[in-house]
Amino acid sequence: NPSYLDDTVRVHLGGAQAAECRVPLDAKDLIRPQTMTVQQYGGQWKRLGNEAKDQLVGSSVQSADALGAIANKNQMKLVKVIGTECIIAAKVVTGNKTMLPVLLHGKVRGGSIVFTCRSPSRSLSSAVISMIKAAC
Repeated sequence: NPSYLDDTVRVHLGGAQAAECRVPLDAKDLIRPQTMTVQQYGGQWKRLGNEAKDQLVGSSVQSADALGAIANKNQMKLVKVIGTECIIAAKVVTGNKTMLPVLLHGKVRGGSIVFTCRSPSRSLSSAVISMIKAAC
């Protein structure tokens, strides 16, 4: 499943004990909605360099509002709809409470959606696009 990240997970068992294992994690299990302004989104978008792009052809989603509603049901937060485009934000909160931004841009046009996602990890960006495509 492309929306899964296959990565090593380190579990701290207490004290100095830790265990590592490789497990597939669904992007939906990792991300949480992130409320932000358009200005905050724009500033973070410029700083994030790990970008993934993809297109969904033949989608039943016909408007940016509908895409935003789907994002809201999939652990993401609609920031704003601008015509046929919407900007969407999420975050991954790490074990040390660091917030990693996940920013998605979607453009709906004639039965297709063009997605661009930026995050601190290219594989996370790709997994988020796969997750939202599957929901559309």
